[in-house]
Amino acid sequence: MLAIRIVSGPQAGSVISLHEGQIILGRGNDCTFPLASPGVSKHHAKIEVLAGKIIISDMGSSNGTFVNGVQIRNKSLQMGDKIALHHVLMEVIEADSSHPIYQTQKNVYHAQFRSQQQSSQQHNPYAPPNYGGVSSATAHDYQTQASAIPHEETEELPETAGHQILDIIRNYVEDVVLPGVYRLPEHLEFKWVLGIFMIGFIILVTSLSTIPLIRILKTSVERESQEHALTIAKTLAEVNAPALSQGLNTAVSVAIALKRPGVKDALIISDVDGSIIAPAAKAGTYPDIAFVHDARKRGKEAVSQVDSDTVVALAPMEFYNAETGSRAITAYSVVAYDMGSLSVDDGKTLSLFIQTLFISLIIGSILFFFLYKMIEYPLKSINYQLNTALKSGTSNIEVDYEFPVLESLASNISSALSRSGNSQESESMTNFEADRTHEMSNLLEMIGFGAMTVLATDRTIAAMNPIFEEKSRLNSNENLYMSVSDIPDQALNLSLLDLIERVESRQDEIATNDLEFNGESFQVAAQAILGSSGISYFLIVLLPMEGGFE
Repeated sequence: MLAIRIVSGPQAGSVISLHEGQIILGRGNDCTFPLASPGVSKHHAKIEVLAGKIIISDMGSSNGTFVNGVQIRNKSLQMGDKIALHHVLMEVIEADSSHPIYQTQKNVYHAQFRSQQQSSQQHNPYAPPNYGGVSSATAHDYQTQASAIPHEETEELPETAGHQILDIIRNYVEDVVLPGVYRLPEHLEFKWVLGIFMIGFIILVTSLSTIPLIRILKTSVERESQEHALTIAKTLAEVNAPALSQGLNTAVSVAIALKRPGVKDALIISDVDGSIIAPAAKAGTYPDIAFVHDARKRGKEAVSQVDSDTVVALAPMEFYNAETGSRAITAYSVVAYDMGSLSVDDGKTLSLFIQTLFISLIIGSILFFFLYKMIEYPLKSINYQLNTALKSGTSNIEVDYEFPVLESLASNISSALSRSGNSQESESMTNFEADRTHEMSNLLEMIGFGAMTVLATDRTIAAMNPIFEEKSRLNSNENLYMSVSDIPDQALNLSLLDLIERVESRQDEIATNDLEFNGESFQVAAQAILGSSGISYFLIVLLPMEGGFE
């Protein structure tokens, strides 16, 4: 009875018996033999034993199922076959008393070597297990001791919600998204598909990057507008301070501020009650901006954005008051500034987007060129090596890239070429035709009638006995290896060609023609003599008409 022994992974040393029926291998608790390895899918592979045949099938696993280094969907297993489920390596063995059958999920003696073993298997998943630098003899001792100790059943921890969500996302991408992506190169040339993805990536990244750029510009505009408004308010305060200090309220003017670009409104307000001093048209009224009244209470410079388009700045007007005998704030200059003069409008936003997109397209085109060449180069190299190998008969295909998929492809091509070469060599040995000259000469000596042989390859005369020479007036010294179509006797020429064509079409029958030589009638009979790869030669016999040929 055959069995499967696990030779790497946490359960190395366990043996699975192959009874009639099926065995599910995977990470799930409902599997026939759960494998404690994160790289193994929940339901990775299925082994069926039916009527003495063992078939292994991949169950849509993420990392694939390999038999003897070749990824498979389903394949029959034989003694000695190596099976790889991600980093778990198994082999088909003959089960006997020296291989006790385990149904375990944990090997206590191999647990202490697990981390070293997995790191070495990640480097080469098909390499024999490496027990963390321990010698093979020591590792064998551990395995022997582990075999002697009964193994406890352990429950696998349930998957977390995060793992379940990741599985759902991965399955959706693999089952829904990727099949559609894989179909694109069926309708468009591959480089155009790659170019579409690159352009889509560039536009998406450019659009997303424009958002923070606009936000940064807007913040910069807000800051600059506030500084500009505060500067105008200070200037307005300095210009009107002498008039206010002398009590000449009628001389106070805000015209200097209103002339500045972007200024929506300018005011001089009293610190006593917040009423407007200037301009004269608004004198005695109160500003309807809440920020102005709040800032006046703090008694210092202030600036704020009161809505999406307006910035308001307030600057105190401080000078000596003769009534109090000290310096005090008597009034405030107020400036309402429109940020629209500096803000980023739709035209500027579009211009910024186009400039960024143009730069991204240039850089993306360069990256696309190098990316496409990186994809194209190994494929061209493999194609060139394959063409050379087919011409020269070699079977060595190499890939310099550190790319497991291409390395596996090159290995499979080399293996196929090697098997093809062996098959052709075997076929050429099978189709080898030995020299049958002596056979033909001996056969003509045994025939009591005139006879000759014609090679099937080029229809040349290979041998003739003296009787045939006498009747046909052909000379073996002159006509041997002559093509049948070159025989001077036109009647014999045409008759032999007709017989050969008829025998070629029906190799198991004798073809005959009537022919006369020097007034003597004969029946010319032809029979195909088979070789290892078809007809080797034709036997031509002259039979006298008196006896005929039945």
